[in-house]
Amino acid sequence: DEAIAVSHAVMRSRPFGLFGNKITQIYLAITTPKYKTHDKAREVLLRKTSFSKDDDLVLIGIVGELTGNKGHATLLHAFKEVYRRYRNVRLICIGNGPLLPELHTLARELEIDSTIGWIHNLHDANIFMKAFDVVVTSSYTEALGYAPLEAGLASVARVATDVGGLPEIIHHGVTGLLVPRENSHALALALITCIENKELREKLGKQAAIDLAPFTDLKKMRSRIYEVYGE
Repeated sequence: DEAIAVSHAVMRSRPFGLFGNKITQIYLAITTPKYKTHDKAREVLLRKTSFSKDDDLVLIGIVGELTGNKGHATLLHAFKEVYRRYRNVRLICIGNGPLLPELHTLARELEIDSTIGWIHNLHDANIFMKAFDVVVTSSYTEALGYAPLEAGLASVARVATDVGGLPEIIHHGVTGLLVPRENSHALALALITCIENKELREKLGKQAAIDLAPFTDLKKMRSRIYEVYGE
């Protein structure tokens, strides 16, 4: 009888060609995770990945299922380019999925496997967001995205592909950086920009937390949903 789209991008796409006027856009809202502090979160992730603790270490993270849509392969190619320039950078991939063996093989072929930490099962992964200097969303499509929301609310800089609903929660140059999808070079350049400019990535993170505050308003989301299904 009625459909709810979690972003304007989804609403414009008219999924499955159905619904006609029976579709309403309502942003999802989330409870702000009980984030661990930067030091505690980093300590846990470094221990799980066996990376050495180093004050100069720059941690890039991606959180999501290891499926084709999430663009991990593009990120690995980008990370190779980044690692050529900065030896103090590490990538942590949190998640599991059918592409795990293929991605491990790709990392070895790119000769970056020793610089990537894979964490396949991590309960409440979102509470560790503050461990990262940059969180990447390299998806080919994305309705909105929990991980970039949770990273932004944790005041972490975000780099994401310019697809789906991501531009609705990441304003390029203000609360994060957006790049074309399936473009490893553009992704690498965005990551390098964040690595080289600590002041910028801190600014992007702080502004993201401010801009995303409305996405924690569960009461408003429930109220709008009740209005739709009560009509």
